Amino acid sequence: MQATRKIMEQIINASKISRKPAYISYPVLRSEDNKIYLAAFSIEFDDSEKECQRVYITMDIENGQMKTSRICKTTDISKISLQEENASEEFNDQVYGLMDGIRQSLIEGVPLLTVRERYTKYMNTIFGAVSNDYKIIYKDLSNILKYENPVQKKHSIDQVRWDPEKNLSNIPEMLYKIAEQIAEYIRFLPMDAPNVIRYEYPDFCLEKDQEMMCNPWSELLVKLHTGYDRKRHYKTTTKKKTILTTCMMGQSKGCIFGCCPYFIAAYIRFLKDFRPEELKRQRDLYKKNRFSIDAKGLNRLKCKIHISKNAEKEKIKSGLRLADSGNFFMIQKDNVIRISYIDGKLETATQVNENEISIENVNNNPPDQIKDINGSIVNEEWIYALYAVYLVTNGMWNDFFNENSSNTKEVKSLEIKDSETKEEKPAKAQEKRTESNLTNFSYVGFDLGKDECKGTQQTYAYRCANNPECRSFYGIYQYTDNSDLSAVNDILRALKTRGAVSGWEMVELNKLPEKFDQNILYVVRDIRTKKVPEILEIFATGCFVLLCGDKADVESLLEASPIIQEMYTKCMLYGNKPDVQEVYQKVYHLLPESLKRSMKNASKEQLADWIHNNILPRNVESAAEYIAWRCTVERKIVFKVGDIK
Repeated sequence: MQATRKIMEQIINASKISRKPAYISYPVLRSEDNKIYLAAFSIEFDDSEKECQRVYITMDIENGQMKTSRICKTTDISKISLQEENASEEFNDQVYGLMDGIRQSLIEGVPLLTVRERYTKYMNTIFGAVSNDYKIIYKDLSNILKYENPVQKKHSIDQVRWDPEKNLSNIPEMLYKIAEQIAEYIRFLPMDAPNVIRYEYPDFCLEKDQEMMCNPWSELLVKLHTGYDRKRHYKTTTKKKTILTTCMMGQSKGCIFGCCPYFIAAYIRFLKDFRPEELKRQRDLYKKNRFSIDAKGLNRLKCKIHISKNAEKEKIKSGLRLADSGNFFMIQKDNVIRISYIDGKLETATQVNENEISIENVNNNPPDQIKDINGSIVNEEWIYALYAVYLVTNGMWNDFFNENSSNTKEVKSLEIKDSETKEEKPAKAQEKRTESNLTNFSYVGFDLGKDECKGTQQTYAYRCANNPECRSFYGIYQYTDNSDLSAVNDILRALKTRGAVSGWEMVELNKLPEKFDQNILYVVRDIRTKKVPEILEIFATGCFVLLCGDKADVESLLEASPIIQEMYTKCMLYGNKPDVQEVYQKVYHLLPESLKRSMKNASKEQLADWIHNNILPRNVESAAEYIAWRCTVERKIVFKVGDIK
């Protein structure tokens, strides 16, 4: 489909040939000969101002190709003034965007009655920007609402034979329950072929669509159950062999889910409506092989979880039911696990309940005494759900619930299996597994593919950015790679969501404005300096400033100003850092034999501290190789406290 803006730009450029002043209308819809067209009018103003020439044109609704052009000379509009205020680009974007959506719906066979409300909104938007004289002409040209949709499709969804090889028998319960909720918002559309599927789905697919500081699954469910009305249409064939797929837009622009949740939801909707016995058959087949499917299809947490000796097995089983609810999500960043849970009735949900818990706290306390990073006791049910997820994704569920083993033996065996899995699995095999369609959805609640909390180890910054009572933001983002703007985007999104700022501006340290705009997040770069601009050392309510640089840049700035150190380091953010567990193991294998024994006395915590306090190469993925090289060159374990040559 040709964009409405492009079609109108061609018309406007063509009108300039006559060199006479003219008014070009916004496009409307018109029905002629039982077919829907895109239409517009132009009024060319003669120098005599006694007569105006009005032209009506109709165009193909899909490609904008001109179909008819009618000229009529009239005196009834001779007094219309050409002088209309030029619309802003924001207004034009709004108008053209609305028309694009309406056209797409009609092209795909959506009945006129269905788009009537959107088209009325479109016309009212235009009427709010033009004079009454022009409104008369718009109404005359746009007759579309007087007609029913002339386009009739011959096929309906109940006539379709849809039997993909990879179906719901391969989908983990945790994902199925989410998709089942989404299925309530799938609406099938008429089709022009028996082997084609067309449906309407929520338009929430890309990073730009996210507004909340939570994982996209949680945000999608909350949006759906609180009246999210943005829709798109999708057309595909029943010949696809798998329900795990990604549309062209998702492939090119980066789907935040990794694989389309709406396609799975559409298949669930289809089976529920037309083949419920097949739905039951597929899910029964899944249940027979549940734990093997989950272990292969769900990503693991990148850490070792020690299940407390005080843990009750029945509560772990209840925890699995909670994890299976479709409202429970987990992600991990470094040594922190973020748990998200949509509580209560979804139709009234407005936010997601969240807790961030250090892995150390989980591993060193009984389930009813585990605290989050703010010192509050975490809901015990959530901890048991965490235990359950850990067991399921690591393929340990059946072993753990072996009635012949004691809890102590079980925990030890789990640790051994986890360690063996980490070390023995070849790296290439892991990469292949991640890329396969078998696991495109594997990150549900655990490892989001797009790490939405990348660069967010510190919590004060996000607490400040999300809290409406914090009417200023002063922070530092210390990155490893200057192309990594994830932390900037996260802070900006949080501030915009609560209406604190409308946008952001990147400025250099030596080119700061004399006064900060209170509606802008200022992202300051090139901060290495010996002289700090005075404006950065002045605190003002309603100011939002984020200083950005690598470790050397940040240290230079902090040394230059104790005020900066005091004001900005509370909200400190760090860029992408490697997984300490993986780096530790890899370093050990890369070291010469003479150093391996010495490394056994060095802890992962020492390695984590060293990584935090030292500058790494920009290719963070080679951190282990770099550290092993440093150790070999210096003939010591560089991160070991108290080590000598």
